[in-house]
Amino acid sequence: MEDFKIITIENNESYVTIDTLVKFSGNAETAIKSSVLKYEVELGGFGLRNCKEKANFLKIKKGRHKGNMDWSTVRFNEDQATFLLSLMQNTPEVVRFKVNLVKEFRRLKDSKSQQTMLTPIQHMEIANQMQNHQ
Repeated sequence: MEDFKIITIENNESYVTIDTLVKFSGNAETAIKSSVLKYEVELGGFGLRNCKEKANFLKIKKGRHKGNMDWSTVRFNEDQATFLLSLMQNTPEVVRFKVNLVKEFRRLKDSKSQQTMLTPIQHMEIANQMQNHQ
């Protein structure tokens, strides 16, 4: 598997964390968290992949008034990370991060598609199997 510096890949899921957004965008952690809370509905519209992710957003929502949010468990998929970046002012650092994030997600998609590509021999075997079943 390729080495990605911005994207984390775990259990075949790719995501970006708050820490990554802070580190590479140069924005304050509080500003990013504020955007997450302000646009939580919009972020949710870009997909909550699984129960764990839904639980993470519920923890944020419940913790909003208690001040005890567990941000370390929040993971943003490609669309969510891109949306959050689009909300940030285009400083040179943010622009660089946007470019690198897009490139890394593209590399990830390209590497996944190469893994699923069939060789010519595999294509022939599948075609033969299909003919035998007709």
